[in-house]
Amino acid sequence: MSLVEHLRTRLLANVRAHAFARVTQALVGIFLTPFVLHRLGQDGYGLWAWLLALTGYFSLTDLGLSQGNVNSLTRALGEGDVARASEVVSATISFYLAMLALAAVVALGLASTLLRLAPPNAPADTFAVFFVLLLALGALVSGYPFGSLLSALQRLDVVQNVATGRTLLQAIGTLAVLQAGFGLYGLAVLQLTLAVLQTVVRGWACARFLPGLRPRWPRAAEVPALLTTGLPLVLLATVGMLALSYERVVLGFYTSLASLAQYAVAARLVLLVREVPQVLLYSLVPTSAALDVAGDEAALRRLYLRALKVAATLVFPSIVMIYASGPLLLRGWLGSGFEDAAKLSLPLAIAFFVPILSAPGVYILTGRSRLDRVRGVYGAWGIALAVGNWAWIASLGFRGAGWGTAILDVAGTVALLMTIHRREMPIGSEGTRLLGRAALGAVIAALPALLVLRAASALMNLDSRPGSLVAAAATNAVLWGTFSLWACASGFIRAEEASALREALPAFGRRRDSSADPSHRSTPARAPRTAD
Repeated sequence: MSLVEHLRTRLLANVRAHAFARVTQALVGIFLTPFVLHRLGQDGYGLWAWLLALTGYFSLTDLGLSQGNVNSLTRALGEGDVARASEVVSATISFYLAMLALAAVVALGLASTLLRLAPPNAPADTFAVFFVLLLALGALVSGYPFGSLLSALQRLDVVQNVATGRTLLQAIGTLAVLQAGFGLYGLAVLQLTLAVLQTVVRGWACARFLPGLRPRWPRAAEVPALLTTGLPLVLLATVGMLALSYERVVLGFYTSLASLAQYAVAARLVLLVREVPQVLLYSLVPTSAALDVAGDEAALRRLYLRALKVAATLVFPSIVMIYASGPLLLRGWLGSGFEDAAKLSLPLAIAFFVPILSAPGVYILTGRSRLDRVRGVYGAWGIALAVGNWAWIASLGFRGAGWGTAILDVAGTVALLMTIHRREMPIGSEGTRLLGRAALGAVIAALPALLVLRAASALMNLDSRPGSLVAAAATNAVLWGTFSLWACASGFIRAEEASALREALPAFGRRRDSSADPSHRSTPARAPRTAD
């Protein structure tokens, strides 16, 4: 079997596992959020969402190594150099543990500052919850190198299966913790326990797939080369964090906990829908790394164009879907009392979905360790988000929530796509035409969907939860059905592309082909040398 065929097999397996993990996470979120809201109240839920957003910035101490190491690990494994892979994994874990210790010391020193900046009416144990969540994220980040190694082995499916198990355990644990009345602190301890468990299981999986893997003490001389590998990805991670959670953190300084809960609920709805394109695109990193090692530029270009089409096919109709049915979905999901969240659904849909259009190029550049080629765009984008969003919220408060991020994310995505298409993936005007056609198809599909929504409002009581869900289902069925018909009739999606997409998401119990085994290699490899 050729390398491309082998990678295609692994890509589909990775996508299936990623899909199952994301679907599980989405379903757990759908069913668990009303229970958590009921148990914590809007103030408690708002504080929990704010603390999660705040501690999430510790993940930036990853410094891009979790993705940056995939390429070097792929090269080492392709040469049978298990000792080099052991060096990279051990040095990265040691670095993460050192960063966690530093972050813990800094957090303890700034405890009073955090309490002073916390939203009004925050309880006395706010810092304790924050500190445990910080430790939980540190334990999770410490397991990232194992995920990088599994990605290099083309076993991203194992990473996602572990994530699925953690999601299910988190659902059971959350029900037990809140039912027992342990509140936010109990939830934080649960996060820490599951983070440690996930890291241990990932490490065990790596040892099973690569028996020659051995821990070793890192050498100081390894650190500069290690950081050089990941630093170009720091800007990507920073911009991603700023785009998804920075506004929530800033809102905590200027609004009430109840307003934070409204924002968190709207963001949760949009992010649930956003899982679908993420499922199909994330597996591009290990695949592009392997193609880069093989030097197959033509296959990389085809991969990029197909991934860009998948992104456009999902992004534009999803924004229309949130615009048309977001308020109905919120009412049917959580009941009344979330009118402010409904108003936020459109700007957050634009803010969270539009950057996905640049994800195919970014993921492929990540796999090829070439993300430094677009760092100028990311630098300007990050500064604009940090400064512009703070000024926007400070001036407008909750009234301005969502729109500042949306405007800046659209501008940043356009600049990034132009840079990728001109410098890294020279596809001429083909990318622009592809995106324009997808946007046109979404507009065409929106017209009958909005007509159905208007008819539903005249025939049903949309203030009731069942009526809202029925109207939302009918509207979205017409929207996606019309878009699918247009895509096939216009030739936007060809028959072989539709077949490939269906193959990526079949029944999850399919028996794996023997070629999916990580030991299968179509390129010569040296005999592994074991670590000292």
